[in-house]
Amino acid sequence: MPRLIYETTASMNIPAPPVINPDDPRYGGTAMAFHWTVAACILAAVALALSLEIIPEGPTNDAVFAIHKSVGLVILLLTLARALWRFTHPAPALPPLPAWQRHSSQAVHLLLYVMAIIMPVSGYIAVAARGRETVFLGLMAVPRWVPLDRRLAHQAETVHVVSQYVLYGLLAAHVGAALYHHFVVHDGVLRRMWPARPKDAPAS
Repeated sequence: MPRLIYETTASMNIPAPPVINPDDPRYGGTAMAFHWTVAACILAAVALALSLEIIPEGPTNDAVFAIHKSVGLVILLLTLARALWRFTHPAPALPPLPAWQRHSSQAVHLLLYVMAIIMPVSGYIAVAARGRETVFLGLMAVPRWVPLDRRLAHQAETVHVVSQYVLYGLLAAHVGAALYHHFVVHDGVLRRMWPARPKDAPAS
């Protein structure tokens, strides 16, 4: 368990919320790199998807869609690598939290992993089942591993669209909870995934 710093209010002598000691471990550099890179890719994928709704069909729309598909595959690969890393590198301990908050946090994190896999896979199936090509990063064509099937393509597209809104909700819950703990509870949860400043570094 992390050492906790308790500050008391001078006038009322009421303990302040526990704060993670800066000397205690945060997520490692690799875990942070996975987290923030995937986050940036998700934001890019969402922005590209929204732009497809307003860009008229044509070469520009096709180019944006190609980038969107590549970013989605990057998210898939990074998420799989991150999941493997997480299994071999446990997360640092959380400060004391109510059971419902701990369980909710675990559920949201798990569902974010699931959505980050389902969305690119369903997007790939929706495209491939229509016989359309996916060129990864403009360098290599992704093999078509599904049969030509318009019904399958439609089903995959439905899953992709529904998952999009599920992802929005999960991201709102995840970001909202992180900001709540940082600005309201002041328990240091957000700092576990934030690079340490020099003054926060443990003394050698």
